Amino acid sequence: NMSMLNKNSVFAIFMRLALIIVFFTPVVNATEITDLMSHHLQAPFNEEIEMIKVRYAPGEKSEPHRHRAHTLVYMLEGTVEMQVEGGELVRLVAGDTFYESPEDIHLVSRNASEESDAAFLVIFIKSQGAKTVIPLNELDG
Repeated sequence: NMSMLNKNSVFAIFMRLALIIVFFTPVVNATEITDLMSHHLQAPFNEEIEMIKVRYAPGEKSEPHRHRAHTLVYMLEGTVEMQVEGGELVRLVAGDTFYESPEDIHLVSRNASEESDAAFLVIFIKSQGAKTVIPLNELDG
């Protein structure tokens, strides 16, 4: 029963597995796993986890939106600027993390460079079948 498990432990295990899947390269005599981000979930653990890789071309950006998910971002390469409503604009580079709650409106997500691509890993923890990205003009409140 998922509700009986310690949510932080399940989340920590998931993050380690995600890192192994994304970054594993065969290395003799060494495997390094680094805890990157941990965030206490206020609600019961959701039913579905989705992981995507996003690549922005130089100068590319997304329109304001909401995810209706606990959203974890890990920067892989380049520089991205992100901001949620009520939060400060942050500049992320490789190795940085960013968190959005299901209630956040993601106002800014853009490649800060006009010359280089930027890429980041996104992990969504959400209700089964929930839409991943909801444009601002489709929000019901």
